[in-house]
Amino acid sequence: MEQQRERQKDWILFLNEKGMAQDSFVYIEHFDASFVKFKLHEDDDTTIILPTRVVLKIKDRRVEDG
Repeated sequence: MEQQRERQKDWILFLNEKGMAQDSFVYIEHFDASFVKFKLHEDDDTTIILPTRVVLKIKDRRVEDG
């Protein structure tokens, strides 16, 4: 029987509304040239959407781990 592997959180660094750099571990749902959409908790219904112009760096675990 297969065990489900818990999804690792991704990491994002972005500029907040005050122009200060802020980072957080999140679950990225979507990322493209226009925006990044993520959740703070995997089972959370709240989704946060940021324009990519405020995103400084992303470390997406899904890309790294294959």
